Amino acid sequence: MLMIFRGFCPNCGGDIDSERLAKGLPCRKCLPNLDLFSASLRGYERVAWVKERLLDNDSLRGYWSIARQFEELRDFEEFFTRLTSFRLWNIQRSWAKRLLNRENFALIAPTGVGKSTLLMTYALYRASKELSKVIFMVPTVELVKQTYSKLVVLNNKLCSEVLIISTTELRGDKKGFILNAMKSKEPSIIVMTNNFFSRNLKSEVVNGGLF
Repeated sequence: MLMIFRGFCPNCGGDIDSERLAKGLPCRKCLPNLDLFSASLRGYERVAWVKERLLDNDSLRGYWSIARQFEELRDFEEFFTRLTSFRLWNIQRSWAKRLLNRENFALIAPTGVGKSTLLMTYALYRASKELSKVIFMVPTVELVKQTYSKLVVLNNKLCSEVLIISTTELRGDKKGFILNAMKSKEPSIIVMTNNFFSRNLKSEVVNGGLF
C-alpha cells in the first residue's frame, strides 16, 4: 500500500507517494513516464536522468537545485582526485557536501581521516574556480608552515594562478602585504594563525568588507 506525503515532492513541493519518494524521484505529476527508468541508476547518473526527463517535460523546478548540488560535488570529487590521486572517503564526501553548500560547521574526527587534505583541496577549489580569496586559519605557527608547504605542492599540480601566502614567509609589513593581497583581483589563499588574524586583520576584514 502506498503512502502519500503532502508537500514532499523534491521538484514541485506537492504531494508524492512513498514509492517515488523511496526512489528519490519527483511525483507522478512532474514525471509521469518512467518507461526508460532503470533501477540500476545510482547517484549522479540517476539525478542526471531525472533532470533530463524533467527538462524534456518542461517541468524542472526545485529539482534543479538538487541536480546542481550533485553536479558540483562530482566536479569537486574529480578536482580532489586530480590533486591528491585519491578518491574521497565517505566521511570526506559528507563534509564536502556541506562545504559546497556553504554550511558553517566543525569537522570533528580522529587524526588521519583526511580533514586537512580535504580543507586544503577545498580552499584551492574555491580560489581557482571562483577566483576568490580564502583565509586559511590554523592554531599554531608550525601548522602555518606545514599547511603552506602542502598548499604549494597541491597548487603546483594544479598549475593555477592562485597565490599562496603565508605569514611565516613574509618579512616587514605583513599586515600591509596581506591587506593589499585581499584588495587585489588575484585569487589567493592566505595562511595564518587565529591569533594573527585577531590581532591584525579582524577589524578590517569584518568591518571593512574585504570578505
